[in-house]
Amino acid sequence: PGSLILEFVALRDVRPGEELLLDYGRSWESAWNSHVANWEPPKDASTHKYPEDMDETSVLRTMAEQEHDPYPANLMTMCNTPDQMRRDSNHVEWEDQERDEWWWSVAYCHILDRKMGDNGVF
Repeated sequence: PGSLILEFVALRDVRPGEELLLDYGRSWESAWNSHVANWEPPKDASTHKYPEDMDETSVLRTMAEQEHDPYPANLMTMCNTPDQMRRDSNHVEWEDQERDEWWWSVAYCHILDRKMGDNGVF
């Protein structure tokens, strides 16, 4: 993943440790200052939760549990399904897939039920 998104070409020799600066120009600075002066948070910003702040040790809530204890609106449950092939509907066919893209193996999902295994783990 990742690729070259910006390339710098020096017009003179650059000394080791020398700091390089990039001037975006006056129009960019003016636009940025206008943005800062006029920006307001979205209406639901007070309920926004960063995924990193979620308790990863807690049990995932079922849809029924979420009726009285929902996840924040900006988050969703994604399931890792590395060998699934989705067709034109929500129907899933399972196949062996060799994919390098991480996003290929995740799908939006709902936890409908949860059962404890014999080892005491869900």
